[in-house]
Amino acid sequence: MGKATDEFRKRDNEKGGFEDCREFSTWYDNEDAKRIAWTLFTRLPESKTRALFLPPQVVFDGIYNRDIGDVLNIAADWFRKTPEHVRYFPFIFKPELAGAHYMAGVFVKVAALGMKLVLFNPAGQIKHLNLTKLDKLIPVYASPHALQTAKKDGGKLVSCGPLSLYFLEYVLNNPNWLETVDERFLLPNALARFNDEETYKDNILTLRNRHDELLQTVSDEDLNRVSDFYEPFDAMLLSTLDTLDKKREREALLDSYDFYVEDGSDDEPPLNPDESLSGDDDEQIDEFSHELTESSDESPVTAFIGKQNPTECPLKPKQEADKVNLSVPVAVEVESIREVPFKASSLQTDVVSLVESYPLTADRREKDLEGETRGVQAVRAEIERLRKKTGLLSWGCMDKSNRIQQALTTACTAKGEDVRLNPAVREALGAHRIGFFGKAQSLIAIDESLANEGYSVPL
Repeated sequence: MGKATDEFRKRDNEKGGFEDCREFSTWYDNEDAKRIAWTLFTRLPESKTRALFLPPQVVFDGIYNRDIGDVLNIAADWFRKTPEHVRYFPFIFKPELAGAHYMAGVFVKVAALGMKLVLFNPAGQIKHLNLTKLDKLIPVYASPHALQTAKKDGGKLVSCGPLSLYFLEYVLNNPNWLETVDERFLLPNALARFNDEETYKDNILTLRNRHDELLQTVSDEDLNRVSDFYEPFDAMLLSTLDTLDKKREREALLDSYDFYVEDGSDDEPPLNPDESLSGDDDEQIDEFSHELTESSDESPVTAFIGKQNPTECPLKPKQEADKVNLSVPVAVEVESIREVPFKASSLQTDVVSLVESYPLTADRREKDLEGETRGVQAVRAEIERLRKKTGLLSWGCMDKSNRIQQALTTACTAKGEDVRLNPAVREALGAHRIGFFGKAQSLIAIDESLANEGYSVPL
């Protein structure tokens, strides 16, 4: 019996004794969850089905100690950069307010709309899950089904680990089901059977013994492979979160000095933090990326202040300070994900063909109508601007540009109407990707183009 099996059957408990994860009332340890997830993925055949998936990850709030919305945004950005044939990014996680409770999720690429997030909480609700910082252009579909209850589990919710890992196993072997998930979140029979209270305990024990059998196939030499499997994503995530913290520290510093900088005017109000971060939240991102990557090991904030003469104001007057772009996280180079040879499946072919054909069709239609429909060029300029964004916090730019593209294509069929005034186009332009207040930069640019041509700008 290897170390993986031995530890699964003999985990230290809070009372100084041991617990066996094959027993019904025992929680799964983090290491057990990572090893089981690795085994489920690596046992998939080297086939077109496996090639549809980005390797699953296991994320813990206790390690990262960050807002789960930030973690999910970074994960989504990691997923966006994968080849088109990679359709799914599954993960197991324990969010910040859920204690020892496991949940599962899958990012799913959606043709022309970016991606959606499928969330599975065995307890059937996500009211304690703070998703306020999640990219607003990623629709979330959460399971409402309470497969796991305190009554079924005998008081403590101890079955979240087995159920979350079973959800992962199901989606790895049945990716087509993910395409059907919508607001109703209809469970497949394989998962719905856990609703039956009479058979629930036996079914959970079967899962636990199944996981014990999987871990028996993990040799001691495999444990290093398990660590290597998760290392690229973990390194990227921790580095990016650290850079995000530095970016926010710098923003806070700039905002605080806005209240004290002498600018020769008592009438001008101080800079509103929300205004400085409004718009697409990506306008001021790329400019500081190079600065951060080239900086020394010391904090950008420390380096900035430490070189000032004590008698000098560390910031420029407000009129110039407003022009300063805020620093942001930048992409961290990590070991590339292993690419798996791929042959198109019917599922992938249908979806990818939509992704590939949509922009071409839309561009043709817009070009055909460009001469007779006003405002097309201005809107297309915003689409191209968003698609050129590459900074780490540019998450959602491609999704937003695709939504604007869709609205523009539809608006072009209404001849004679300026597309910049079309409600659907304006809604797509005005969408915030991260949830800050104020008018989105895309909509600001369009309204400026209208004003420059003498049009009245809608309120």
